[in-house]
Amino acid sequence: MTSPLYAVARNPALPPDQLARLLDAADADEEPALALADRPDLAPEQVRRLAGRDEDTAVRLAHGGLLHAADVDPAVHPTVALALLGEGRGDLAWTERLARHPDRYVRRLLASCPGLPDEAADLLAADTETEVAVELGCHTTHPDLLARLARHPEAEVRSWVASNEAAPPERLAALLADDDVRVRRGAAGNPALPPEAIAALARETRPAPGSTR
Repeated sequence: MTSPLYAVARNPALPPDQLARLLDAADADEEPALALADRPDLAPEQVRRLAGRDEDTAVRLAHGGLLHAADVDPAVHPTVALALLGEGRGDLAWTERLARHPDRYVRRLLASCPGLPDEAADLLAADTETEVAVELGCHTTHPDLLARLARHPEAEVRSWVASNEAAPPERLAALLADDDVRVRRGAAGNPALPPEAIAALARETRPAPGSTR
């Protein structure tokens, strides 16, 4: 159950002087900090003060559009930088460094971000952690990168590529012959599969004349 202080912090009628007092309370209490992070009436210095409190509050401010790329050091707060990149408001110059980050969780989050530069995307595609390549195969819209991931040694990666509607149609057709049933199923259900491949699948599954089910 949230405290009355949390409700007060969210109240749009909160006077400016009381807002300043709640910022003092937020230094020691997480609930008002998170509530204040949702307010649209924070001054820039108040946003920076809240962002400096902890990572969760800063991420919330980033998602809410109150924190900007100039306010974030990706080396110190990588998850905040990733929140901005995920919203399309981060600095793309961060991505290559984050793609080399020692924490695979950071690399996996980066792989889900839109519009990654080629250098960062190439690093993520070659990542030794399967879950990073899976995230990339699920979210990227770059045809050349998807064609590369369609040949990934891990079936889990190929299966996500097979379900990605941005995948090149010719690669989807090739994935219909994959050794793994998850990959074949993903390709068969992908709307980007070429019409001739869909027709061939329909013919293969049609019962022979005179047969019964």
